[in-house]
Amino acid sequence: MDKTIALLRAGIHVVIIDLFPPTERDPFGIHKAIWDEIEEEDFVFPAGKDRILVSYETGGVRAAYVEPVGVGDALPDMPLFLTNDLHVMTPPRPRGQRSPQVDIKENIFSRAAANHVEVERKC
Repeated sequence: MDKTIALLRAGIHVVIIDLFPPTERDPFGIHKAIWDEIEEEDFVFPAGKDRILVSYETGGVRAAYVEPVGVGDALPDMPLFLTNDLHVMTPPRPRGQRSPQVDIKENIFSRAAANHVEVERKC
């Protein structure tokens, strides 16, 4: 948790997929424990959804994009911020399914082209 907080304070965007239930140490989940160190905000899990996916955007605006999920729910795509103005949607997938890496790379280049951003292709 301390490393994640340090990354956020350094302006590095982070995505967390926390599929463990809350504990006595963090009764509102890891997101609340992390985010309280950045911005103090209320957070309560919706009924039946005590696991969390969160994408943190840092820089000029600090924001947490939170997706609570319950056991058995499909995991939603989450934004992975490359810059404050550019993100790609990352589809979490179970092991054994096609890796999202190819989709992410193609998405980066197509979004970068649409936003007139130069990206060096290294694949």
